Amino acid sequence: MKKSVFILTFLLISISLHSQKFISTTTAKNNIDLRKEASLFSNSKNQKILKGSVVTVLDFKNNYWLIKKDTLEGWSPLDFIYKTDKMYKIINKYQTNVNIKKFGLKDGSKVNSQSVWIGMSKEMLLASYGEPKEKNINFYGKARHEQWLYIGYYIYLEDGIVTAMQDK
Repeated sequence: MKKSVFILTFLLISISLHSQKFISTTTAKNNIDLRKEASLFSNSKNQKILKGSVVTVLDFKNNYWLIKKDTLEGWSPLDFIYKTDKMYKIINKYQTNVNIKKFGLKDGSKVNSQSVWIGMSKEMLLASYGEPKEKNINFYGKARHEQWLYIGYYIYLEDGIVTAMQDK
């Protein structure tokens, strides 16, 4: 009986170890204080992985990587480890899904293809192009007018909506 229980326990442990997703092996870019959950507000696990350590990447969620080194396992912020090509693909797929969920299929797809159009929101513009190199902000009456400078062009917003685009 004891031998059967031992074999069954061994099999269950083996199955659970092999059922975790394996994404990649990479290196810690910074010292990492592992988190209990994939969240900015999650508590620390009081486990640290040192800069330069080789880690196994198991999962991706909410811009956090689930990583493992020896017996230590927890969530690391997105940019605390070096990314492999496979990890970049996962980030792009995740971001694509987030934009479609956030902005709807039509606008989310445009944002994912890095399009800009008249009537898009400031939030969509940031998701599509990122932060501008420079911003000029003026108020006329009650309206807020912004000129965002990207390399090679200007984008104009009024009260958070794109109203015009211009090449430099």
